[in-house]
Parts: sequence; structure tokens; C-alpha cells
Amino acid sequence: MIDTAFSTPGRFWRGNIHTHSNRSDGVLAPEEVCRRYAAEGYDFLAITDHFVGRYGYPITDTLPFRTEGFTTILGAELHSGAMRNGEIWHILAVGLSADFAPPASSDFVPVADQETGPALARRAREAGAFVAVAHPEWSQLPADEAATLDAAHAVEIYNHGCAMGCDRGSGLHVAEHLLNSGRRVTLCATDDAHFNEPDHFGGWVMVRAERNAPEDLLAALKSGAFYSSTGPEIHDVRWHDEGVEIACSAAVTAVLQGQGTRTSVVHVSNRDAMEEIRAGRARGSTVYGETCPQYLVLTADDMDHTGFDGAKYVCSPPPRDTAQQAACWEGLETGVFDLYSSDHCPYRFEDVQGKKRPSGVKNFRYVPNGIPGVETSLPILFSEGVSKGRIDLNRFVALTSTNHARLYGLYPQKGTIAVGSDADLVLWDPSMVKAIRQDRLHHGADYTPYEGMQVTGWPVRTVIRGKTVMVDGTLRAQKGFGRYQSRARSGA
Repeated sequence: MIDTAFSTPGRFWRGNIHTHSNRSDGVLAPEEVCRRYAAEGYDFLAITDHFVGRYGYPITDTLPFRTEGFTTILGAELHSGAMRNGEIWHILAVGLSADFAPPASSDFVPVADQETGPALARRAREAGAFVAVAHPEWSQLPADEAATLDAAHAVEIYNHGCAMGCDRGSGLHVAEHLLNSGRRVTLCATDDAHFNEPDHFGGWVMVRAERNAPEDLLAALKSGAFYSSTGPEIHDVRWHDEGVEIACSAAVTAVLQGQGTRTSVVHVSNRDAMEEIRAGRARGSTVYGETCPQYLVLTADDMDHTGFDGAKYVCSPPPRDTAQQAACWEGLETGVFDLYSSDHCPYRFEDVQGKKRPSGVKNFRYVPNGIPGVETSLPILFSEGVSKGRIDLNRFVALTSTNHARLYGLYPQKGTIAVGSDADLVLWDPSMVKAIRQDRLHHGADYTPYEGMQVTGWPVRTVIRGKTVMVDGTLRAQKGFGRYQSRARSGA
């Protein structure tokens, strides 16, 4: 079966359906916002200013800025009623008429006897709008509360402004909950651009319609004839009994979500994310969890250095506090985590293309995200986990080798000691005490975030396919010894 977005007559039109102008809290005038999107190659735009009394309940008129190759859809970000956390609802409504009646929302603070968020969303849908749950992660909106927004056509799966501004751009937790409960919702990527930071041209929808006209685009959005992207072009999606076939331009990975599928949640740094993994498993889904060394031994305090040294610890998500650090250790001990990975990202510190990129020196938001750690990751887990009695050797091997091989379709060639398997072995001296120092490491970065850390237990010999390639820190492998590993279907 061909997905609706690819079987509907017409062609794809690129658009952004969540943007702000100076009619509310944006920086630029509506005309300039439209000009910039048109110049960037967008086919259409919806300016969705905040629909509150502070700004005069604007449904920004963009009709004068339509051209032969660029059109606009009227809309707004609606607000009314309190969520459980006490904040006001944020609801995206695209395709509103200019005379849509405002709620009693004078500002961004909910008041008594106000129209509820779900009721406002229903009224917008009845008025002909395409309705979406706006930036649920930024709003700290629980999935079960999002389900009360029963008029929503879609969930913002990615909000570029929230991702850039505070690393809270995902809507995955809400989307998965709604889909698993039987709700037929689509997923839209948006900018939520204000043009006061790099919050523009990062997330968009590709809408399939015969004409680049507001009524055609709106009908296609409501019917689900679109896909969302932050870069890759999708050419075709076909559903088969045994899987999904996707034809697309180059992409880093493809992840299938939903009942009956398997999901890996990576870079977990706190208890809330661990609870989502547990909840997914409780619903019957196969969910794998992964954490990294930075969430086990670093904290937010490590970023609190004088000068620019705090940039050495900037990664995404960031290290948390000691309570969340303890939670991650609990996850390793109790089986929440199946995988332990380095998330190695070797930006150099003294490098204008690295951590000291000029824009990052001026504003921490632009410091390149990621820290080096592949060479130190296993010694840290051995020392803090095995040597201190948090996990045993079998668990250490499962987290660092066997489970990876199973999940990534390399088992039993890798991940086990057995006849016919590759003889890949690491010999450890469990009592060797070493201080991690940059001048002892072999990576391409010019620093280690674990400088001076004392570890107990260190690898002294590495064997690959039966041949020794490292002894006491000295490399013995010859160029060309590496071998490409073909992956089979995951056996996890």
C-alpha cells in the first residue's frame, strides 16, 4: 500500500506552518517574514502570531504578500485554559478566518472560568482550521493530557525554535502515546520562528496538492497528504505485511515507531526519560534504552567554569545533577538500560571550527554540541560500575558488547565467545589504577572532559579476529586490517 502522502494527485509544496511576526513576539514585520521564506525557496507560509489580548488577538493578514510562486495561509497560535502544570495551553491553528472569535485570554496567564484548551481546539477545527498540539516537550505537556486535545489533527513532532532555544523540540512522547491509543494523528515539523535566534528554516512540511493554493494545501494537511522533514527528501513510502519501504535522499537513520515495532531511546540522562522507557515496555512495546558516561560521572556543575572552559562539557542532552546521575546508575543496575555507548563527538577545544567557533564564543547556544569519550568510556564504566560493585562483569559485557551486537544485527559473529565467531577479546587488568590524561589518549581531540579522573581497571591487550592489535597502549594493527561488517536483521 502506498502512503497517502505519495498516492494523492499533485506534487509536493514546501511550507512552514508555525511562525511569528512583530504582530506578537516576533522580531520582523509580516512582509519581511514572508519575503525571507520566499527567498529561501518555500512555497507557502502560515504566520501564526499569539492570539492573546496583549497583542490585540491578531490573525495576521498576509494576503498582500502572496506572489505567483508563493502563497500564505492565515492562522494563529491559540491560548486559553490551564494545563495541569498551571501553564496556559498552546494550540496551533492553521486556516482560521480573520473573524475567528477570541477567547478571554488577555495574556499568557490562565484565568478562572476561561474556555478550556480542548474546547478552544474544537472550536478552531469546527471553523475549518488544521489543528496541532504545539511544542509539547517545551510545554512539558504529559502525553495523557495531550490526549484530551481531541480535535487535534497533528502533533508537532519537531519544533525548530524550541530545539535551538532550549533543546526541547520533540513531540515524540505525545505522538507515540496518541498513536498507540488508536488516535489517527499526523506529525508536523515546524520552525516556530521569531527571528531573534537561529530558529528559522529548520523544520518544514512537504504538502502534496495539485495547486499551491491555500484551500488545496489546507485540505491536504487535514487529509494527511504531507510529510515532515528537517532535510531529507522522501520520494516514496510503501507499507508491506512485513515492514515499511522508504525511498529517500541521504538520511542518518530510519526509525519505525508504533505497536509491534522496536525502538531505541538513546542518550538518556534523567529519570523522566527512564520512566518513558518503562511505560513503553508496560504497554507491550519493545523499547531499548541507552545511556553514556557523561551522565554517570559528570554533572551540570562541570560546565560552571571560569572563562570558556565550561564549553568542554557542552553536549546534548547536558549532564544533569547528582540525583539524575544516581538515577542513571539505577537504570544500569535494574535493566532499564540495555546499551552503554560513548556518544563520541571529538570537537577540538582550541579550534575555530571546534568548541571555540566564533559564534559559540559570543553565545553559548552556538558552542558545538558533543564531547570526546570513546577511548575512556569502557574504563569509566568498569571502574565506576564493576570495581565499585554496582554491576557485575556479565552485565558489563552485555552493556558494552553483546547487546550491541544483537541489536545491530552482528550477533553471533560479534558479541560472544563461541566456535565460529570472531575472536574479538579485550584483556583487563582489574586492579590497575590510572589517571585519565589527555597526553595518554589516542583520539583526535585536544582535550578530555575526564581529565585527572582516577579509574581502577584498564585494558592491557586487544585481540581482533584472533590477532593482537594493541598491547599496553601501543597499537600493533597494520593499515588495512579493518574489515567492513555487514549487518543482518536485528536479532535482539
